[in-house]
Amino acid sequence: NLCITAAYRPVRELIQQERNKEMEKKKKEAESVSSDDASNNNDNEEREITLRSLNMEDMKQAKNQVAASFASEGSVMAELKQWNELYGEGGSRKKQQLTYFL
Repeated sequence: NLCITAAYRPVRELIQQERNKEMEKKKKEAESVSSDDASNNNDNEEREITLRSLNMEDMKQAKNQVAASFASEGSVMAELKQWNELYGEGGSRKKQQLTYFL
């Protein structure tokens, strides 16, 4: 979900730019009739769509938008924390020095 959200960000920006261009075009058409001829010429041109590449800012924004997969207070997380305390790096699995070697 995180990567998909980040990947859609440049697409959303492109769509927003297209909307802004259409709004400007409508304003120009409302102002004068001569702009209709110019806009018809622009519509005949082929548009090349270029999306920018993803960057770290896209990932940061996506992280803020995407919710966690599961609640940190849930039973699964409690079991993971318990397992980590028992067998993790700081748990009881840690090697204890034997006193008879001292």
